[in-house]
Order: sequence, then C-alpha cells, then structure tokens
Amino acid sequence: MAPRMAPLAFFAIGANGAFQCASDVTLPVTLPAQKGLALDDTTFHWCPDQMPTMWPNTNQPVTSFRIFKAWQSDWTETDKHLAWQHVADYTKSLNAKALVGTQISCSEASDDADWADVLALLKMLGPEHVMGVSIGNEIDLLWQNAGVTADCVQNMWQGGYLQKKFVQRIQSIDALDGFQGVQIPVTTILSEYSLAGTPFVNDPAKAMVNTFLTQMTAAYKSRFVFSFNNYPYFDSSNKYLTSANALARDTCFKDENTTAGPCLFPDVTKNFRKRMQLLNSGDNKLWVAETGWSSPVATTLPEPVKSWPEFSSASAFRTTYENFLSWDMTLNGIKGPDHVFYFTMRDAPAFGGSMEGFGLIGDELGDQKLCAETKCKIQNSKAYVSV
Repeated sequence: MAPRMAPLAFFAIGANGAFQCASDVTLPVTLPAQKGLALDDTTFHWCPDQMPTMWPNTNQPVTSFRIFKAWQSDWTETDKHLAWQHVADYTKSLNAKALVGTQISCSEASDDADWADVLALLKMLGPEHVMGVSIGNEIDLLWQNAGVTADCVQNMWQGGYLQKKFVQRIQSIDALDGFQGVQIPVTTILSEYSLAGTPFVNDPAKAMVNTFLTQMTAAYKSRFVFSFNNYPYFDSSNKYLTSANALARDTCFKDENTTAGPCLFPDVTKNFRKRMQLLNSGDNKLWVAETGWSSPVATTLPEPVKSWPEFSSASAFRTTYENFLSWDMTLNGIKGPDHVFYFTMRDAPAFGGSMEGFGLIGDELGDQKLCAETKCKIQNSKAYVSV
C-alpha cells in the first residue's frame, strides 16, 4: 500500500494535469506515437493531477499511456471519481489514448467489482481515447502467487474462467454507449513465462496459454492483440554474467550483438513474434506492455545482481531510458512490436509495499513526498535547481 499523502489539491501545479518535471537534460524521441508511458500507483492514487504531459527529459507530448486498473479496493473511495476526472481531462487535453486494464483473479466478486469501475472509466474517456482493454495482467504467473490454490489455477484455465470473463468483458465493452461497432482492441498481458512452451506454455498445473491464445484469435481475429511484459532488468540469467556484460545486453534496444550476446529486449520480443507466427497470428498487433529499469535497486531483484551497485545505478537507468527513447522499433528479419510502454511515471510501491525506483520522476524529497517532487530523476548536475 502506498504511503499516506496529503489531499490531491495541495499538490496541483496546473489545470487538467498540466505537469512537467524539470531537468537540465533534454533527450530526443524516435517514433513517439508508438511509445506509451505507464501510470504508476503513486501518481494514480495520490496525484493524478500531476501526470506528466511531456515525456520526462524531452519536449515530446505523451500520446498514449497504460492504466493498470481503474482503482484498487483498499484505496480511498472518496478520491476515485476525482482521480478518474483528472485522467479523463489529461487524456483529452493531449488527444491521447489509454490502454485500460482490468483484473482477473481467484475472486469473481472482486473481478466484477473492478470491471464495474473500468466501465465507468471507459465511459468518461470515450471510445476515441481508448487504445484497448487489457483483461488480466500476467495471468500466466497466477500459479506462483501466494495463497493461490491449485483449484483456482485449474478453474482459471481448464475450467474456462478466463475465457468466460474475456467474452463477458468484450460484450460489455461493445454494449457501452458510443462503443457499439467500434471494435476496441482487446488483449491479456502475459509474462515471459508464457514462452516456456511451443509456441506458448500449455501446462495444466500452471497455465494453458497456448490453448487460450488459440481460442481468442479464432474468435476475435485481428481484434485480439498479443501483449507481454519484457524486463531484461529481472532476467534470471544475469547472475551467470559479469555486471558489465549484463548491463551491455540488458540496457540496449537495437537488435544487435553485445559482448554478452544479442541485446536481450529485442531478442525476447523477436522470439515472441515468431511464436505468434507459429499460431498463424504473426500479423496480429504485438504490444510490449511494460519495460523499464530501477534506480535505486529494486527490492525484488535477486542476488547476486541485487548487490551489484553499477547494475541499478543512475547511469544504467539513464542509458536504458535514452536507448528506449531513441529505438526505431525495428527487429532484424521480422516485424517489430506495434507499441511499447515504459514503466513508469513515478516511483511506487511494489508487492509487499516496499518502494521501487522505476519512476522517471525523482524522489529526492523522500518516499512520503513523491507527489511533491517536481524534478525528473535524470539530471546532468545534482546541483540543478528547477524554476
């Protein structure tokens, strides 16, 4: 749960979320229309009036962003509709589009309550500002989650719960006023674990991804978008490399070789697109729904990588972001992804409540004042003062 902060209005900098973090570093952006920025829990819950209108450290307006959920059940209820209004105003003022997410879990009551919130947010956004709807996030990792039973996993995949909810959600979208006939793109966002099979994992005890994707592409054709999260930062094979070699292959986005082999992000993305071709869906859209780098070190990063100071350094963070912004979205010999989202606007709590440093907006004022921070995390000079 995020640290408690002061009311939203106290932190307002401009009308309709007209906020931009300050820095003495300005970076170029390649193909900004195909790159989006993820909305973190800190910003959404505590200061949605301070969603950055420009990509941090650039002069480029944000044109798309990812919303992981419409709200969280343990967040302050009274702030919900105000937050949605800020999100809607932000989206419309930028003429941007949002990828809106909804949960899929072991609790149907919780899922349906979440979906009711999503429908309300979709109405406020309007179909012209909805890039797509993601139904479930990393559901292929459900079997790993604490407290999840084998019965829940079995019901999710073999019992047809995920398929049933997917169809219901699409029917609800298509019935919304103004959304009829629009054919809003739909997806479920997978993790890299989905690649643990041919073409995708199909393990009855864990995740029947291949079966699900086959069914959804047969039913929804090109309306269904393939999506997955791609984090070289957390790659388990980093522990077999030196810190320098891991950084070389993990922070690059061009499809080229490094001292440790191919750049990891494009290599995994290319692998995913090839798996789509094996399902005869190689021409469907592919979204990388999450990528990013943490500085300071993420508490969830395993050893020994966690103890490598240079791996989660400010320099590695900047290199990753610069390379992301400058990437031309191409892959060698195969179609690149259609859209990529960077995680995230501000530092935010991870699982268990500990803070992680994926945010592009700095936290020099401390974890309790993240919404009061006006500086971008990337600076040339630590002595830089925003005005």
